[in-house]
Amino acid sequence: MERFKKILPILIILIVMVTIILVVCSLRKNKKSELDIFYSDEITSDYGDIRKLSADYNIYDAQTDKCFIVGAMAHNENVYGEFVDNFKNGRDAFVRIARNTENKDLVIFDIMYKSSTKEFKLVTDYTRDISKNTEDRIIKLSNYKNISEYKYNESTYLVLYNGELNDETFNSENVFKVVTLY
Repeated sequence: MERFKKILPILIILIVMVTIILVVCSLRKNKKSELDIFYSDEITSDYGDIRKLSADYNIYDAQTDKCFIVGAMAHNENVYGEFVDNFKNGRDAFVRIARNTENKDLVIFDIMYKSSTKEFKLVTDYTRDISKNTEDRIIKLSNYKNISEYKYNESTYLVLYNGELNDETFNSENVFKVVTLY
């Protein structure tokens, strides 16, 4: 009995530690990623999760799926116009934009505006861009405070940015050039 009294505190400490470890592991396992949350939002439901698009998804598939296509010609401009109208009027908004690279590889951008936070979330998908290094062919989520069509060197770009936007900051890391509109 005496021996049991000495071991009991150690056993209790071990049981508590194991319980804590199991709870932490369970919470980590059940925690949704930012991308999971992004694609579980009702506003993205018409397009679905970018991570589930097939590897051979191409510009023609994107056009059929009503993505705003930017290239030699623009397609589904109404989708982009609706996105702009919604966020300018303080409503949640979403647009999927697709374009081919110079090598004809498809890149996709999902932009969501949440009126509750007044911020833009951008998901970039470079997984089909073989001109990029393997480690850069990823899907990534970023947050921005502002969006604009910005004219720079005779072209107009759709850009997401934090901070100031002007010719000096245009090529900074705070500005993401989504596409050249015209």
